[in-house]
Amino acid sequence: MKWKILGAVFAALTIMTSGAYADYLAGTNTTNYGFQAYQVPNQNNRPYWDGNSSDSSNPYPATIGNFLTKTGWFATHENTYSPHLTNPQWWGRNNANGAADPNMYFVQTQPYSQVQMLVEVAGLENFNSFGWYYVAGGSPVTTQIFSGLITEPAQALVHITLPSGVHNYGFYLGVDSDKDGHINNYYYMQSAYNSSDRNNQHFAVFRPIPGSNDAQRFPNTFFIGAEDLPLGSSDKDYNDMVVRVTNLNVPIPGSLLLLGTGLLGLGLAGFRRRKKIKP
Repeated sequence: MKWKILGAVFAALTIMTSGAYADYLAGTNTTNYGFQAYQVPNQNNRPYWDGNSSDSSNPYPATIGNFLTKTGWFATHENTYSPHLTNPQWWGRNNANGAADPNMYFVQTQPYSQVQMLVEVAGLENFNSFGWYYVAGGSPVTTQIFSGLITEPAQALVHITLPSGVHNYGFYLGVDSDKDGHINNYYYMQSAYNSSDRNNQHFAVFRPIPGSNDAQRFPNTFFIGAEDLPLGSSDKDYNDMVVRVTNLNVPIPGSLLLLGTGLLGLGLAGFRRRKKIKP
């Protein structure tokens, strides 16, 4: 009986800790859009996330690219939780202007993600909230992850529960631009659903180069930056909120992990004792 229980626990632990595919990013199409090679930011709006940041001035750009690579202004400012990546890829149009894809979303293969807020560089940082959504009946259904009063490095284990037949989800930024305690703007990765500034992409998504040392440090991980003002009046640096999203297998509760490893140790000890007993 002991061995049956031990075998069941060991099998459960093996299933829960085994590797699996990560969620992947999709968009308008794979002909014109996809992950692009990194370009050193110089605040010329090419790529689209390389705006003329108001957080600094040349020669010290302060875009999301600078934060992720710990360069420019972020070499010496607000970089405590920078992943310090080397040449991270970003999702957008594969043309000279590096335009944004207005229709980005994730396709789910894993139900859990670890979400960590890394930095906010924004006048509305205490009024911005962040969450995930899926689309049903033509409208986004939202679930908040972080409220407006979060401070880095806030993190949460998120169970992204999608209804039957729905496989796509995204992230949104809720903005209380009037600072009155009520969110009055929602920006979605699928920007056609924005409550204002529709079809303008307020997110930039990066990842480590697959197979690189960065990918080994941050497996199954995406880095997402957001712009919290209408693009016509913003600096387009996409550093107003930067989060790290890591796809996970089903998490193992600490008590179950301790129980499983304890039973395994006891079982092996008992097995060794029985081997020493002569018939």
